[in-house]
Amino acid sequence: MTSADSLVAATLMPFFIIMCELFNGILQPHANMPVFWKYTMYYATPFTYWIGGVLTSVLRGMPVRCQGGELTMFQSPPNMTCATGTTTSPGLA
Repeated sequence: MTSADSLVAATLMPFFIIMCELFNGILQPHANMPVFWKYTMYYATPFTYWIGGVLTSVLRGMPVRCQGGELTMFQSPPNMTCATGTTTSPGLA
């Protein structure tokens, strides 16, 4: 027999996990989020910071290959190419 607290937690947890996954910038890029969600849930969800830390640790030192057929597009800093813009980004250098 489970307590009511465990049942409520098990029922609500998928909702919170899905909310965190939707607003961490992986499934929906920060630039494409509606304004309200961009400035609230993106910064409120702990997954944003967790996934940023994991990706920075895992991808550190990996070569960056800029190709036209990529799934994810981003704007490189002004007056920089893709290669120079990604190697000078914090966490990737």
